[in-house]
Amino acid sequence: MTGKSEAHSTAQVLTNSFGPMAKVGAHSLVERDAQVGFQAQVGKFCVIERDAVVLERAVVEDYVTVPAGVTVGAKACIGPHVAFADGNSQYPAAGERTTVGESARIGANCVILRGISIGRYALIGPGCLVTQDVQDFARVAGTPAAQDGWVCVCGKALNLPLQGDRRATCSCGRTYAVSAGQLTRFTQLGE
Repeated sequence: MTGKSEAHSTAQVLTNSFGPMAKVGAHSLVERDAQVGFQAQVGKFCVIERDAVVLERAVVEDYVTVPAGVTVGAKACIGPHVAFADGNSQYPAAGERTTVGESARIGANCVILRGISIGRYALIGPGCLVTQDVQDFARVAGTPAAQDGWVCVCGKALNLPLQGDRRATCSCGRTYAVSAGQLTRFTQLGE
């Protein structure tokens, strides 16, 4: 499937790596050497810096700067006014990247420190200060952010403890188990 990419008349797209059907909102800038994937959406007043990567179907909402060294995974959603911050230097150390995993969701007004990895399907509550890595399927809240639960692929909260050995099935039909502080998904439902 191919289609035309769209950029608002006030946006600047300077990269050659701009995927089919990608969209960029008003007054946004996508710098040279940035990557924006297939059907990715970049909101208004955003900056996607050089060496930043926004993969297919990811959403970067309004007023977000995705700095060099940050990768936003496929189908991830970065809420409005999220900041990727580092008090020590403007750019990350060589090889150090900040990664937002596939289908992870970051709420509005969060601050994510550089070098952090946010796992697949993780849910970061609004206004969090994320100072350490977040594992797959984790739900975190607070400042600094701390895990307070687990979420399903569909986004619903799972009735599982953070520790112990237990199994649960989400209302969508997917089954998970927690063991030694790790969540395992058993059913795929055609994914």
